[in-house]
Amino acid sequence: MFAKFSRFWIENPIITWIFILIALLGGTISWLIIPKQFNPDISAPTYSIVMTAPGYSAKQIYDYVTKPTENILSDMEDLDHVYSTTKRDYGALTVSFKAGTDTEKAVTRLTNKIMTQINTKPSWVNEPIIQSVDSNDIPIYTFAITPKTQSFSGISSETKQNSSDTEKIELKKAAKDIMERIQNVQ
Repeated sequence: MFAKFSRFWIENPIITWIFILIALLGGTISWLIIPKQFNPDISAPTYSIVMTAPGYSAKQIYDYVTKPTENILSDMEDLDHVYSTTKRDYGALTVSFKAGTDTEKAVTRLTNKIMTQINTKPSWVNEPIIQSVDSNDIPIYTFAITPKTQSFSGISSETKQNSSDTEKIELKKAAKDIMERIQNVQ
């Protein structure tokens, strides 16, 4: 059977070339017509919840604020995942719903869940801030300035201190140069 198929295309080169040209033309037209986006508009509502508690440790905030909030939110309908970050003075949660979830319903349910928890939160925690996270707000370019680190055995601590001071000066010069470039762009 495969031999008959191959023989047909070999014995009919004009039909073969016409078929190839139609396939290429169809592919080119499709490529031109189909819209292309770096971040397509997919409805997967994501929200950030920030709760501040000035003067309290990360452990206290985790135990009394972040963990209870995670537990309350974990049983929400259409919830995809909950991530949390706790540091001194604040706790932050990122709540993502499944793709296709209605944005208005998601924010309403989330706000209602958070507001029902307000009565149980400690008095030293400020009112939570709920913000929508848009995938188009993701930075295009991120950079960090780091000093060169070198470790040599046999170098005195005074030499190490001098090289550390030199690295700090170089780092300050680089930061100043970058700030000037950013201001020139604006």
